[in-house]
This record gives sequence, C-alpha cells and structure tokens, in this order.
Amino acid sequence: MREKELEVDDERLLATLEHNRTAQPSPASMAKIFLMVMLYYPLSITLTFYQKWFINIYKLPLLVAMCHYVVKYLIAILVRRVIECVREKRLRVALRDQLRWLAPIGVCASFDIGLSNWALKYVTVSLYTMAKSTSILFIVAFALFLRLERWRASLGVAAVLIASGLFLFTWRSSQLDVRGLLLIELAAACTGVRWTVSQLVMQSEQKCSLKHPLDMIIHVQPWMLLAILPLVFLFEGSELSFETIFFYGGTFAPIQILLLITLGGLLALSMEMAGKVLLSDFRG
Repeated sequence: MREKELEVDDERLLATLEHNRTAQPSPASMAKIFLMVMLYYPLSITLTFYQKWFINIYKLPLLVAMCHYVVKYLIAILVRRVIECVREKRLRVALRDQLRWLAPIGVCASFDIGLSNWALKYVTVSLYTMAKSTSILFIVAFALFLRLERWRASLGVAAVLIASGLFLFTWRSSQLDVRGLLLIELAAACTGVRWTVSQLVMQSEQKCSLKHPLDMIIHVQPWMLLAILPLVFLFEGSELSFETIFFYGGTFAPIQILLLITLGGLLALSMEMAGKVLLSDFRG
C-alpha cells in the first residue's frame, strides 16, 4: 500500500514538473528572476571574499560554517514568528516527509558550504571560483537524472567547455593545492544534489512542498547542523580550545568574533533566500 502511494506521488510530481517546464514565464516572473540573479551573484562574491579573509585569521572553517547555520536558523525563526503574528500560521512539514525530501537537501547543503569554507583555507579565491563553477556540471547531471531537464546538445557543449576551462586553469598552476581542489569538487557535487532536489521540492505540489524560501530554510537548517557536527569534531576537534575559539588575531575578542560570524551568517542567509526564490520561480 505504501509503495502504491509513493508511486502515485512520484507520478504526480513528474506531471507537475512537466507542466512547469512547458509553462511560459510571465514578464513579472522574468523580472523577478533577473532581480534575484543580480542579488545572488554579488552576495556570493562578497561572501567568498569575506570568508577567505575571515578564515585566514580565524582558522576554524567548519566551526564557522556551523555557526552560520545557527545564525540563519535563528533569524529565519524570528522572521517567521513576526510574520505569524500578523498573518496565518506558516507551513510545518511532518518528520516523515522531512526524512524523505529535506534531510538529503540539508546534508548536501551542509557538506557543500562546509567543504567550500574548508577549501578556502588552502586555495586562492580565483582558483576556488573557477573550480566551483564545475557545480554547473553536477547540477545539470542530477537535473537530467531527476528529469528536471531534457538532454540537449548545448548542454554537452557547455559541459565540455567548463571542464576544459578548469583543466587549462589548473594545469601547471603554481597556486594549485590538490587537497583544496578535491574539497571544492566534493562541494560542487553536493551543490548538484542540493539545488536539484531543492527545485524538485519547491516546484512540486506534494504536501511536503515548500514554496516559500523562508519555510525551506527553516526546515533544512537543522539537518544541515546535524550533518556538519561530526565533521567539526572529526577534523577540527583537536584544534578546539578556549584560545582558538575566543581569541581573534592573538587577542581575546569573543564579541568581535560573534559579530563577524553573524555578519557572515546574514550574507549567507541573504544569498540562500535569493537562490531559493530563483528555484521557486525558475522553470527548467
């Protein structure tokens, strides 16, 4: 019985995605997408440089990423509480549906951000930016696998050009750090799963569908936090101490550290909101 319900849900989901794919976006929707793109990329670039600068001094990238998740979750919860005071109660997703759809998004998003932060410890921003562009390849691959996209020759050409560009950029590069490059590519693979499954959820008509970016962020952040906790203790546990956590640039500065981490969390939240709006409006 349960298998039949899942089959019906999957068929309904595929029908919804097919309708979304063939629907023509309105001018207002196109303007909204353009605005979100213009917001997303400056925020992404700003966050990358900010994280590179901060991690060069505060050398706990995974801990910083974990703190960002907490900041994003608390701010999102606060905003939802304010909204619910003046409007109706927002959507809550059952644990079973979270395990099926949202947990994979949260785990992959956590690894994506955590590994990206970690990679910035070893590579330059230019190499990071170039290598992370391969996330497009993973997004396309998973989109094809999940039937969010149809195969076109242009996709193959774009994939070859991106892969060739990365090879030429890293070939005999004096700035190449293999460890950092591997971390970036692992993060890029997680990006592919993260955004394709997010689009699947945000554009579906199932009861676990989360149309609003705020709802999506609130439900995904706890899974992100659970996913990164083992990595923090496994890879940075030996480095965690009173001095490494509360000292910044050799000075005891817990308030400054808190403010800097909160600022990074705000940038990350703004970027994620813009990305989720794009997913909810974009039709592949």
